[in-house]
Amino acid sequence: MRRALLILAPPLVLAALGLPWWLGGRAEQVYEQTLSRLPNQGLTVVASHYDRGWFSSRASAELALTRRPRPEAGTAPLTVHVESRVHHGPWSLTEPRLQPVGAVVESRAGFGPEGKEPPLLRAETLMELDGETVSQLRIPAIGPSQTRGGGKIRVAEGTGEVRFSPDPESGQAWLELPEAELSADAGEVVRLRAVRIEGKGSRGPSGLLDGQGQLKAGEVSVEGPAGNFCAAGVSVVGESHPERGLLFLHGEYRVADLVINGARYAPWVLEASVHRLDGPALVSLQRALNDFPQSGADPATQAASAAAIFASHLPPILAAGPSLTLDRLDMGTPEGPITGHLSLSVQAVTRDSLRQRVAWLTRLAGEADLAVPEPLLRRLMTERRRRQLLAELRKQDPAVTAVPAEYESQLAHAAAKQLDGLVRQGWVTRGQGRIIARIKLADGLLTINGKTFPLAPSALHFH
Repeated sequence: MRRALLILAPPLVLAALGLPWWLGGRAEQVYEQTLSRLPNQGLTVVASHYDRGWFSSRASAELALTRRPRPEAGTAPLTVHVESRVHHGPWSLTEPRLQPVGAVVESRAGFGPEGKEPPLLRAETLMELDGETVSQLRIPAIGPSQTRGGGKIRVAEGTGEVRFSPDPESGQAWLELPEAELSADAGEVVRLRAVRIEGKGSRGPSGLLDGQGQLKAGEVSVEGPAGNFCAAGVSVVGESHPERGLLFLHGEYRVADLVINGARYAPWVLEASVHRLDGPALVSLQRALNDFPQSGADPATQAASAAAIFASHLPPILAAGPSLTLDRLDMGTPEGPITGHLSLSVQAVTRDSLRQRVAWLTRLAGEADLAVPEPLLRRLMTERRRRQLLAELRKQDPAVTAVPAEYESQLAHAAAKQLDGLVRQGWVTRGQGRIIARIKLADGLLTINGKTFPLAPSALHFH
């Protein structure tokens, strides 16, 4: 027995000493792979360093919150510095655990060079032996403390979790922030309460994302000299689903209660969908935009180049016959709800038909309707005339700050007369205290409340 132990001891010792080194190499590979995925998330890796040891390693990375830094612009990009300590598995003397893991990573992220600002985020990541990673996130409580702009910030401690599996590439995450408050010198105060962000998804060989995400906020409020705004029960949901090379998108925006300067604008519900987007063309467009240079040219040239990129990818996208629908629009106002619906689709087109000024317009089809409370529309039209009149008065006397009270009745009368003219001419209709507009598009013809016109093709010509 003793002899067997003597024979087995050297291999066991070598394995115990060599396994942390091998797992450290695996941890370094995962770290580099994580950095390589950041540009797809809108982050630029400005600099990175990995100091690998036998039982533990240290890593640092400087990330810019822009697609590419622009030193020639004269302003440095906002950067986040991430410092990490990697404890190699399967068991670490400095980080003892009962369950074997590939590595345990302790990370600290902060704004500014070398992360000298207070920590923005702390994370502990377990790299499992099968390649899966699980990160426990903690947003440290802040303040109230002074900001660079002179205001104050206060943040309650937040928590979260991120899980990622490399095969197949998929992940899920959630983050909760109980409360945050930001106040400015001018007197504005912004408050967030009960914020939760969560999402899950996977990315297949095509590069298209299959998943969904959601943001919820119990309350979002703004108070200041310009007025007060408070939204409760805010929810934003987005979904993306690929099917046979096509991508389908759906989004929802809801607000249970919204009060602006004492007036209630709620509830709000907005649902929209995009169908049949060509997957390979979208991936190609994204790669082209990621490679698009952000420096070395004036803004006009950059805009023209970006437009050329979109135009070159447009034919295959339109050839798939995409469609856009505003499934539901229901916006509460003090005068009543604004409701509407929209659908717009494109029949199969080719590059040749895009060059023809008239032919490709006949491939568009759609319809829309919008109903607005008449008192609200009159108020908006009156306000527009008030701004126009104020601009004219300021030309005569720059010291004028408001429209004299004697003009108010004239402004309201002119707005009402204009609206009556639109109804009389057939551009809109009245019904149950609402102004209604119905639009239809088919065969190159635009119909507004029964009045039909051919579309002007000159402004919609692609080269």
